[in-house]
Amino acid sequence: MAGMTPYAGPTPLSSQLNTNFHLGAQDVRTLTWTNLASDWLPTSWQESITQLSHSVTGLWDSVYRAVMLVL
Repeated sequence: MAGMTPYAGPTPLSSQLNTNFHLGAQDVRTLTWTNLASDWLPTSWQESITQLSHSVTGLWDSVYRAVMLVL
């Protein structure tokens, strides 16, 4: 593979995107359990939103790792 630069890990942009994704998911989980949300959402919905945010974050991590392996 002459002429190819070895991969040195995630770029600053991809690292920032990954960080922002995780922080955004945490913000959704935090917002879901505020008093305002509790007034409008049943507990079962709050739990579902929390579980969904964990699932989506897990999926994101899997895709992110796969892309980092390919690059």
